Amino acid sequence: MSSSSCHAILMMAHPAHEIVIGGSIVRWEPEILFLSRADSSGDQGRESGSQSAAERCGYADSCHFLGVSELELFQRVTAGDIDWFRSLRDEVAEWLREKSPEIVCVDAYEAYNFTHDLCPLLLESALRLLDHQPVQRFEIPLGYLDPPIPPVEDRNAPVIRIPLSREEKAFKARLIEAWTGYGGDPEKVIEAMTDELRECDLLRRVESPRDFLSPAVCNSRASYEDHGRRRVAEGKYQVALLHKDHFRPIAEALLSDFPPSAA
Repeated sequence: MSSSSCHAILMMAHPAHEIVIGGSIVRWEPEILFLSRADSSGDQGRESGSQSAAERCGYADSCHFLGVSELELFQRVTAGDIDWFRSLRDEVAEWLREKSPEIVCVDAYEAYNFTHDLCPLLLESALRLLDHQPVQRFEIPLGYLDPPIPPVEDRNAPVIRIPLSREEKAFKARLIEAWTGYGGDPEKVIEAMTDELRECDLLRRVESPRDFLSPAVCNSRASYEDHGRRRVAEGKYQVALLHKDHFRPIAEALLSDFPPSAA
């Protein structure tokens, strides 16, 4: 863990999300935090995949892995274990403590994946705990890639396309190459990336902190709630994760830890 301040931080729910934001890694030279191991589907190698790609592309020293088991995370969600999520928020805050970033960029709050949505909530709560407000906030949309659809417009977080320099495009291409052949979700993301997405970073500019007590604007063909209900109907899940029953209680607890003046 770096103890020095930094210009920018990236926080992502799963290893391999960095594929879509390669140009910004060059531009911002951020410190990077990965929340989970992405092991809910049986994939045990995603952390080592990110470590290998970072070593190959020269930014391994900037990466930090919390190593949260997504299987345990889901168990804690359904059990209503709010204290576990407070402890997780505190880990994020400890990583952030001396960084004081001007720019924060995190997986988008977009109702596509429960763990993705949890990332910006944990980050916002950690920033409030530290009483730090960044100058610029960005999100990394991912739901529109699975399968590809036009990014949904969200008036609170407009889509921006950041053209990449020659150096940034070359770096992003190396990062994509480092993940090519891995299979699974990373391969799906790579296959969905058009020429345009290889020559720009597509982000959302968040004008003010998200309202996590309200459901996100869905940026995919199916929300995590739709996916969960379908899996329950198929007999593959026992419980579908829902915003009102599972996400909102965590958000209420983490955000109520602070007086309004800290928001």
